Amino acid sequence: MRLKAKISSLLFIVLAATMVVPVGASSIAELRQQQQDIRNRRTAIERQLGQTQAERAQAREDINYLDLLVNEAVIELNIVTAELDETRFRLAVAEYELAKAEIELDNQWEIFLRRLDSMYRSGEMGLLDIMFGSQDLADFLNRMDHLNRIANFDQNMVHNLLEVKENIRIQRDEIDLQRIEVEALEREHRAAYNELEARLRDIRNLYIRLNNDAALYQQQINAMEQSNREIEQLIVRRQQQEAQEAAARAAAAARVGQSAPVATTQRFPPLPGGQLAWPVQGGTITSGFGNRTNPINRRQEFHSGIDIGAPAGTSIFAAHDGVVIFSGWQGGYGNTIVVDHGNGLSTTYSHNTSNLVSVGQSVTRGQTIARVGSTGFSTGPHLHFSVRQDGRLVNPVNFLR
Repeated sequence: MRLKAKISSLLFIVLAATMVVPVGASSIAELRQQQQDIRNRRTAIERQLGQTQAERAQAREDINYLDLLVNEAVIELNIVTAELDETRFRLAVAEYELAKAEIELDNQWEIFLRRLDSMYRSGEMGLLDIMFGSQDLADFLNRMDHLNRIANFDQNMVHNLLEVKENIRIQRDEIDLQRIEVEALEREHRAAYNELEARLRDIRNLYIRLNNDAALYQQQINAMEQSNREIEQLIVRRQQQEAQEAAARAAAAARVGQSAPVATTQRFPPLPGGQLAWPVQGGTITSGFGNRTNPINRRQEFHSGIDIGAPAGTSIFAAHDGVVIFSGWQGGYGNTIVVDHGNGLSTTYSHNTSNLVSVGQSVTRGQTIARVGSTGFSTGPHLHFSVRQDGRLVNPVNFLR
């Protein structure tokens, strides 16, 4: 299921990448519709990007956690391996000592057999031989004592060797049992280490795949931004063209003493003193116009307007009289409203929690048109306010009283 979803997403991206800006559009309305189509596609890709970034962040946390577990497993495995090496060494020593005791016992037994053979050959075998071979009673007792001492020595020697051998055998068997236990423990720790290594390898591969997916999504978003800018330029040129056509009609009508219809871009009066009204109830500027570090991706980017921090739900006002030419979702800007004030001037209000006006609706200076929110790519409730003059982004602060 996950693989099918990925394939579908990538297929969608391929289709999105084939979008071009149709320069032959016949009206501003058609161009705005093309922009809306791009925004809709971009919203879907941004949703995929957000999900991928969340999964990538989780994968990064999993990698860090598994790294700690693997390091701990390596330490424990090294300890058990060292213990196993020591146990095997002790077992080898015990085997050597046991073999040595067996050799000593065999040697002592060989000495005893040679002594018996020597005694037999010398005629010192039986008690009668000792008795009749003795010169007197004292000699007989001395010979008997000598034989007893030899017999006792041999008996004690054999007994001691047998005892030593048995003790070594018992010690060897105990060490061998320890070896079996430590080997089982070593296999258990090695299996746990191998499992952690496999999990870490899988999650690292997943992280790389997610990173590549995120980069691909971002490429498509950037391409859509470029398409949107190109369409916006077309709209500006079309507005300028309409304004020129309206001016030409007005001039022609003046020459013949007739009145001509005035285009939308010309029907609003110039700004009083060239200023716009403050677009939100209260609030302060939290981020200015121009280059800055994007709070979402931490990259240096151009900030197209100003951010005005205010509580969620705070009223957003139209900065001047105009007509709403866009009201809807605009990708990373979330809920957005664009108002055309005529004379080449337009204002944009973004990240709204709700839009209160619709496309084509006329608004007046200071009218509530939206509520402050944090939709789209946003770190908290605020209004993103931007101004375009003849299609160019300009610093809104220069227009605010």
